[in-house]
This record gives sequence, C-alpha cells and structure tokens, in this order.
Amino acid sequence: MRFKPFLFVLACLVAGAQLTLAQTKFSKIKIDKNFKDTLSFVYGWDYPAGIYEIGNTREFARFVDGPDTIVRTAAVQLDTTHLFFTANCETNVQGGYKIRYCSAEKKLNKIVLTLADGLPDYPSEYYIHISGDSFYFRPKIIYPIMYVGGKLTYHITKQSLTLVKKSYVLGDTVIGYVNVAFMETISIPGEPQETHKLYLRGLIKTPLKQGIQNGR
Repeated sequence: MRFKPFLFVLACLVAGAQLTLAQTKFSKIKIDKNFKDTLSFVYGWDYPAGIYEIGNTREFARFVDGPDTIVRTAAVQLDTTHLFFTANCETNVQGGYKIRYCSAEKKLNKIVLTLADGLPDYPSEYYIHISGDSFYFRPKIIYPIMYVGGKLTYHITKQSLTLVKKSYVLGDTVIGYVNVAFMETISIPGEPQETHKLYLRGLIKTPLKQGIQNGR
C-alpha cells in the first residue's frame, strides 16, 4: 500500500467512517454433528491488551502512550485476568496475524460472532451474522494509517461456516470452523485502485451470551 506522509490520518477516523461493503450475501451453514478436533486452544490464555508479564517475576510491563512502564502488581493494581482463548484463526490482513478470541452474542432473532485480537497493533474486527440456517460475513478493517479521502470496499468471494448443531440458546457453546476469502479495494482520489486478496479461517469455541439489541 502506498502512503504519503503529509496525508496521514488515523484510520479509525477515516477508514472506519468510510468503510462500505460491496456485497452482503447469505450462505447456508454446514452442520457436522461429528465435528472432530481437539479444540485444545481453549486451554491457552493471555493477559488483557497492553499487559505483559516479565518472565516469572510477577513484574509486568504495561504499554502506555510513551515507553513501556514496568510496574509491580503489589504496588499498582493492574488487570492481570487470564483471558482464555475462544478461537484459533488466522488472517493475512496487515501481513498476517493470529486471532485467538471470538465472542458470540444473541441479538433478537440472530447470533453475531465477533472475531478480534492483537490490540493495539491489529484493531480490526470480523463479524459473522447468523440468521436461521444461513449466515454472512462482514469485515471491519482498520489500518494504522490511511489516505485522506481513501475508501475501502469489500467483496466476499468465499464464505463457509461449519457448526456442530443447527440452533443455540443462551449458555450453549458455539463450536465450528469458519473459512472466508474476500477482496479489498482501496480507492484514493487521483490514484489507481489497489486490490488485495484477503482471508480469515480457523476454529471457534465460545459461549453464547445475551448481546445488546442494536449495533454491528
């Protein structure tokens, strides 16, 4: 991607506001009652974004606006909750990274899966909207920098979602596999369009919770 220093702006202010979808298409969900995988990733965990343990010393590095600050848990109360992984996915967005977290929320008559990980470097989120026996995928990609006037659009070229059963109630565990491919088009005034082939794929295992009734 090409960048001009004097046109830099935060993507959360520009790309997020101007992101649109070129396509919203439903696909049938595949049901595999004999779904087989160890799903061992759920035993892994990490600290909240910005908190890092230094070896086994019980000292932590906290990422702030300036350099990392080393603080002792005995002196400063930090959120050192163990956040267990609910996904084992990968994407090639921003050069590629792992996505270890997926949440499942019930909103009216649909379920929304949200995949996200890697703050502050990777603020993008990916949504899977489930309605009945069908679903559609929607990416919300946020780059660290973006052109003023730049516009991102997406075209889903492949989307597959496999679950272990047809319906879910609050408290159930959503288990499955997602495999999505999509094209990203970057349009910048006065510049040729750029297109990128992107993907997201991997396993999920996450509890279904009650979500807010609007948004996403």
